[in-house]
Amino acid sequence: MAPHRSGRPSESERWKKINAAIKLIEAEDWKPVSPGKLDHDLRELEDEFDTEWATDEDKLTLLKEALSEIRAEHYCETGKKPEISKEIVTAGLEMWKFKWQSSEDCFGKCVMYIKFSVIGTGDKGPLWIYSLHPDHPPSQE
Repeated sequence: MAPHRSGRPSESERWKKINAAIKLIEAEDWKPVSPGKLDHDLRELEDEFDTEWATDEDKLTLLKEALSEIRAEHYCETGKKPEISKEIVTAGLEMWKFKWQSSEDCFGKCVMYIKFSVIGTGDKGPLWIYSLHPDHPPSQE
């Protein structure tokens, strides 16, 4: 269950979640919350940047690249605590949202967005991936 907090998580908390996500992705312990939604996101990357992300190995590589780029300051719930998931498989978990200017060719060096949930410090998986795509206006989220 998510901890109770009154506002934006501290920089230390944000780094802990990023590091937990990296730890789980390195252990290949991750799952899409909605496989269809993540596949849609990856097709968008393929179409926009003329790449291919079809295999599980491709997806793992892409997620590793994304997680290696995000920093605590990229947390994009400005002034807010993380939203709590209502998805069946992740109900009650905090959803961590990050937006960053990528320097990677696989992301077209554009502004990217990732949303994930992780339990604790990554000792217990999986890393749950909601989305990974170029940043969209809020109405498209």
